Parts: sequence; C-alpha cells; structure tokens
Amino acid sequence: MRRHVILLAVAALMLSGCGGEGEDQTASDLVGGTPYTTDPSADATPSAAPTPAAPATTSPSSPPSPTSFTGLPDHLFENRATPLVRTDFSDDAAWNRVVAAVTAEVDLGSGTGESWPLVPNVWAVDDRSYEGVTAELVLATAPEGQYRYALLADARSMQEVDADGGPSVVYVDLTTSPVEAEEWNLLRQFRCGANMVAEVEANLSIANMAFDDYADVEGADGVFRGFPG
Repeated sequence: MRRHVILLAVAALMLSGCGGEGEDQTASDLVGGTPYTTDPSADATPSAAPTPAAPATTSPSSPPSPTSFTGLPDHLFENRATPLVRTDFSDDAAWNRVVAAVTAEVDLGSGTGESWPLVPNVWAVDDRSYEGVTAELVLATAPEGQYRYALLADARSMQEVDADGGPSVVYVDLTTSPVEAEEWNLLRQFRCGANMVAEVEANLSIANMAFDDYADVEGADGVFRGFPG
C-alpha cells in the first residue's frame, strides 16, 4: 500500500507542475463545457388538403442503433481529457450523480499527513447518439496508435448511485492494440469505482502505472475500488 501512496504522491506533484489548459481546473470547469449533442429536429411540410384517412401519428425519435456506431470522435479527447460518455438515458438525476462522483476532487495524500488535492481531467459527454454503446463497440472501432482512454456510464452505473460503494463506470483502454493485448494477455477494460477515477486517470496520464495494473485488481463485485491494504 505504501508503494501506491508514494507513486500517487509523485503523480500529484508532476501534475501540479504541468502547464496547459488542464491546470487549475475545477469540477465545474471540467463538466461545464458544452456537451456534444445532436439536433433531431426536421422540417415538416403540412399537407395542403387534409384527407379523410386516419389521423397522422408521430413516433418518438430513436437513437441511432449501436450497430451503426463508428467510434468515438477525436474531438472528445481534446486537451487530453478523458471523456465520460453517457450510454444509458433511463434516469437524468442518476446521471448527474454519476458525473458528480467521477469528477469530484480527491486528496491523493490522504493518510500521509499531507494534502495533494486533485480533480481528474474528465469531462461529461451527454449525447443520446451514444445510447447503448458498449466497451466492446468502442474497442472494435478505435483507431490504432492513439494514446487515450474513455469512461462509459452505463445502466449499471445509474443503478449503483445509491449503492454502499457508490457507482462504477467502465474504464476503456484505447491505447493498447488488439494484437498487443492478445500477445501479452492484457485487459482493455475494467469497472472502476467512481471515487477511484481520479487516481487512475492521474497515473495513466503520466504513464506512472499501466492500465493492466488496475484492470487486474477487482473486488467481489467485479469493480476496482482500490488496492488491497
């Protein structure tokens, strides 16, 4: 456990000394950006003369099928931020609580007698075109040669907002190629407790730890909630 505290201390110090747009950001800064949305509205031309046929009915617009998903676009990864992509739209209040839990400031120096506050460089993407998208789809459509990661807030995330351990999200590794993953038996996704995202994001952003270091550690519920003491 001491090893991880030391590693996190190094990560926090390195991040605090880095310049760039991510410096001095708060949770409201990271989440407050304009989400990428689609406009489903379309012009409707009224009939010149009504007919005696049955009244016209309208169907609610449906999100694109996940089978037509072509990958997460580059603009979601601007400024090297990690996107938290909403894939379940059953409960807006639950989504807001997931975002708050993931982007909350944490103290990486907790338990050491010092304070190293950190807000993860994560921003929320609330776009219904990603409804139903899974980690498998994201991985299957990811271009190779990119150093990036993504977070998915799915149905389980929404259902866990009142759970004792808090919500979890799916952490996806878009850096490791399928060939590398197969050759080295590396995991490319894992469920991560929302309160652990800051630690993971900080260490991955400076290559202080490997994705597989976290993916290999999960609790009884299949979620990474910290390293064993």
